Amino acid sequence: MEYVLCFTADFIKEIASADEEVLDKYYDNFVVFFEQGWGPEGLPGRYKPSWEMPYIKTSFQISFMDIAKQNNLFHYHFGFKDYQDSNDEKYSGKVSEGLIHTRIENIDKVERHVALQLCLEHGSPFKVPWDRSNSPVVTPRT
Repeated sequence: MEYVLCFTADFIKEIASADEEVLDKYYDNFVVFFEQGWGPEGLPGRYKPSWEMPYIKTSFQISFMDIAKQNNLFHYHFGFKDYQDSNDEKYSGKVSEGLIHTRIENIDKVERHVALQLCLEHGSPFKVPWDRSNSPVVTPRT
């Protein structure tokens, strides 16, 4: 399996305006794994499907989760500001306030991780970037 990291125009704008600490965490804890060809295996942060939430109570939340599943949306904790241990039994990796929302696409033997949104706070309730779920890829990166 080949792993490719790709970006949308909105994500490029967000990352371009990020400060050095954010960029360092993003690169060291996410990008380098794709540059080295490792993909998501061994990532230090938790990377999980955005539709798998433990506390879904409203029809509004259910509709967001349906969109997340239909579009294969995931989110990755990239270590900003710091990592903390997680007690999630299903998904390994540490958690942080900083998230990268992605869409994973499998095309032939290539798994594309499309960066959709950079978030510096893990909101509660959790928000899925449904408005960006179908944003086109503008810059592939390996």
